[in-house]
Amino acid sequence: MDRELLDLYSDFLLSGTGERTATKLSAALGGFISHDKVTRFLSTEDYDSKTLWREVKPYVRKIEQPKGGSLIFDDTIEAKPHTDENKFEYVMADTWFSSSETMEFIHKRGKKFIFPVKSNRLVALTRHAKKFVCVNDMELEPNVAKVVYLKGLDLPVALTKKVFTNKDGSSGILYLVCNDTTLDGGQIYAIYKKRWKVEEYHKSLKSNLGLEASPTKVQRTQSNHVFGAIYAYFKLEMLSVKQGMNHFALKSKLLVSATRAAFDLLQNIKIA
Repeated sequence: MDRELLDLYSDFLLSGTGERTATKLSAALGGFISHDKVTRFLSTEDYDSKTLWREVKPYVRKIEQPKGGSLIFDDTIEAKPHTDENKFEYVMADTWFSSSETMEFIHKRGKKFIFPVKSNRLVALTRHAKKFVCVNDMELEPNVAKVVYLKGLDLPVALTKKVFTNKDGSSGILYLVCNDTTLDGGQIYAIYKKRWKVEEYHKSLKSNLGLEASPTKVQRTQSNHVFGAIYAYFKLEMLSVKQGMNHFALKSKLLVSATRAAFDLLQNIKIA
């Protein structure tokens, strides 16, 4: 892989607006790199999760903590059954992934999980109970954890309820389960709040890094563009930590500078 071109392409995604094309990148570099070279970069080989990890691993190792790390997964991440590369303590996702099979899979591998469950999920207070009730029918105080058994899951979990107020003033309830039964309700929710980072990730990829702004039509070039956007997200996150600014504030700062440069150039053209 051409690391120099990856660096240029990801910087282009990070700093650009509108469609991110090979021609625009070449023009931005004054023709220093041809658009054909950019196209070859995107279409010659496959850049996958292993490639991404190889590039970001040295930086992750510098900042990772020995305990308390969380693995947060969503639709953009493919499950990988065999790996010892990542150090994490908790696995979190949304209700789409909160099946009994997924929970058991994680638990058997010595990891802890925190998943939301729907209000109609069946639970009981004992392992071999003959009668199960819906989660929302169980007596449960907010922010208090109660050890229960989910139907179809042969291990105890801590169940907690979080009541929150929506922006429109309405109330909502979030039910969470965790296989670490030593945690109380507040601790479970505090850890689970980290999952919202994945929503910020999706938003930044689309809004700041041109995830959907490439006109590529071939599967490999589309996939490699996504790879470049995720790598650009990594770089933007590193800059965000360094500058103490969120992704959108940093992007706005770049766009203001670009607008100022364009404005100055326009004035020069007008008086030429």
